[in-house]
Amino acid sequence: MSVTLSRRRFLCTAGCGALTALAPLGPLASCSASTAGPVTAQGRIAQRRPANPDDRALHAARRLTYGPAPALMAHIQEVGVDAFLEEQLHPEELDDSLVEDLLADFQTLHLSNAEILANYRKKGGVVVGELSMATLLRAVHSQRQLFEVMVDFWTNHFNIYIGDGMVRHLKTVDDREVIRAHALGRFADLLLASAKSPAMLFYLDNYLSRGTDPNENYARELLELHTVGVDGGYQESDIRPAALSLTGWTFARRTGTFQFRPRQHYTGPLQVMGWETPGHRGREAIRDGESLLDYLAHHPSTARFLARKLCVRFVSDQPPEDLVASAAQVYLDNDTAIVPVLRHIFQSDAFWASAGQKFRRPFELLAGALRVLNIQIGAGNRTRAARFLRLQLEQMGQPLFGWHAPNGYPDVAGTWLSTGGLLARWNLMQALVAARRDGSSVDLEALLPDAFANAGELVDGLAQRLLFQPLDPDDRAVLLAYLELAEDEPVPRRVLGYKLPQLVALLLNSVYFQYR
Repeated sequence: MSVTLSRRRFLCTAGCGALTALAPLGPLASCSASTAGPVTAQGRIAQRRPANPDDRALHAARRLTYGPAPALMAHIQEVGVDAFLEEQLHPEELDDSLVEDLLADFQTLHLSNAEILANYRKKGGVVVGELSMATLLRAVHSQRQLFEVMVDFWTNHFNIYIGDGMVRHLKTVDDREVIRAHALGRFADLLLASAKSPAMLFYLDNYLSRGTDPNENYARELLELHTVGVDGGYQESDIRPAALSLTGWTFARRTGTFQFRPRQHYTGPLQVMGWETPGHRGREAIRDGESLLDYLAHHPSTARFLARKLCVRFVSDQPPEDLVASAAQVYLDNDTAIVPVLRHIFQSDAFWASAGQKFRRPFELLAGALRVLNIQIGAGNRTRAARFLRLQLEQMGQPLFGWHAPNGYPDVAGTWLSTGGLLARWNLMQALVAARRDGSSVDLEALLPDAFANAGELVDGLAQRLLFQPLDPDDRAVLLAYLELAEDEPVPRRVLGYKLPQLVALLLNSVYFQYR
């Protein structure tokens, strides 16, 4: 029977190791190996990062996708790791009809802003719900896994809080025509599209900015978060002229379409860092902002800022400086194209030596669990499934499009390693393996090895099926202790019946699964 942990029970029962169960520490000698409870077992299992540097296929699957699954691992083994990397760098060549079928009955994903505003102005929850569920379905089921990972990367880089007024109606088009349209293209094109996005214009108030009364919110984040970075060489005095260059950039409130209004644009000369303009008038004045955005996209500080963020995403929280520098140069040498930068990172020694050095954020964890468990989301009731999954992400601190500040969800372990966060992760896995009526289902019997004669083979088979690697002997012993069976002892059907869900949850809550 599945157990949902209360905060009190978590603190009392797992005190010997819970707070550090996901940290890169050695075993905790103070915990008794004979204790068979699932919570204590969770506190003991795998308190090391599961580095597996010799398995290139597994490492590629963990970093370029939302998590390995049997079919994915079989495919990588068949075509080879290098061919898999190139496949993922060219998503347009991959058949994604399965996801298209899953999204076929969504009503709002392909609508324009005008259509959404006309038909869903009082039903913003429907728009947000469909975008959120589509995002999760794509992460779980898409063959274009690296593309979806990069969509998430740029969604956070150009973060827009979906709860901010009109954004709930405008974000769907931003997701489709800004982020997804340019996720593996040129950053210069992505930056321009973002600057003209009605969702971004509303979120950072640039739609209100006029030459006589410039709003500096977007200009500040443009410099600090979107391009050169806080240490990229800009000064406080650069923010106002940057804002002035983008005055008159707004959108029609009724239709949600971008507009440039020349009479609201500042027409005098401007200088931002090494860029300058004499100022333009009329329709030509839009060139001031476009020119500044192109300058910033090609700036060496932007190259380094983006290279570091990409290395943090795919290598480690503190990536090697030489890799950051070389990736930045590749960015500049390729006219801000992203694919060459990713290929350079994936071909680096640092990438292949970084197994187990990245901690999964909640969304990555949820998507990875749904993939490896082959859970059919919403097979019975999509609305109920969406509500359940949204609640899980909220409890773990990462609701989709729910970060209020413009800097996006952090991508370093320290943000997510907390007592409450750990408890929510444990409860997630237990909820996923439990028998529920939320519109999703998991077939635990299908996870079992084809044939197992004893407890040792059961544990080994489940580890290979869920984690795709063998367990450390100490961790293996903890799971056998939880089963209360010797390695060579047969597994009674009654024991399998009530302990299999917790055994699966224990494996998914171990660092083998929590790190990528």
